[in-house]
Amino acid sequence: MGKVNGGDVSLCNGFRPSSVFGQSIYTTFNQIQQKVENSLDLVASYRSKFEKSGLFSPTAAEMKLNIQGKLSNDQASLLTRLLELSNDVRKLGSTHH
Repeated sequence: MGKVNGGDVSLCNGFRPSSVFGQSIYTTFNQIQQKVENSLDLVASYRSKFEKSGLFSPTAAEMKLNIQGKLSNDQASLLTRLLELSNDVRKLGSTHH
């Protein structure tokens, strides 16, 4: 979760194995775009990174990471991209008051 102007910005949603979505992580790019001014390029950049990884797959509006059992090293390293995204959202959000 990122903080922008004192408000929370969700970066992803996680689902447990028994959910209708299965064990997975979905990005929340739409929320980022709604809450953070001028975030279109940032979202496009991360969407491209996630898609190029081959581990995330596109959905109607977001990206989905399916998790089968324990996270693979590749999946775990991609989660660090979410931390990078959090930092980038904070930076972008702090420049637009």
